[in-house]
Amino acid sequence: MDDRKKSANMMFCEVLMMNMNTSKLLLVDDERDILNLLEEVLRQEGFHNILKTTTGESAIALCRSEKPDAIVLDIMLPGIDGMETCRRIREFSYCPILFLSSKK
Repeated sequence: MDDRKKSANMMFCEVLMMNMNTSKLLLVDDERDILNLLEEVLRQEGFHNILKTTTGESAIALCRSEKPDAIVLDIMLPGIDGMETCRRIREFSYCPILFLSSKK
């Protein structure tokens, strides 16, 4: 990653952290336990405006209607997967997306 992208990412993280009370986060995972754990940790860290959903289709709809400041997106989703969800969101939004993945 070049220095300009690193700087932009750091600035975004700083702005997100400074605006925890107003930053809107969208969490997308088909495992409700993971969604609830992420929400709990983020709330403990000071984030209060958290949206959650379990499918790529609903994530796209929520992103259109709610315009989140950042998205945490599981790669392995039922239906359309996280990569395709990201592609579709990128058609209308440049909101930062953090991918979440795990293997059992």
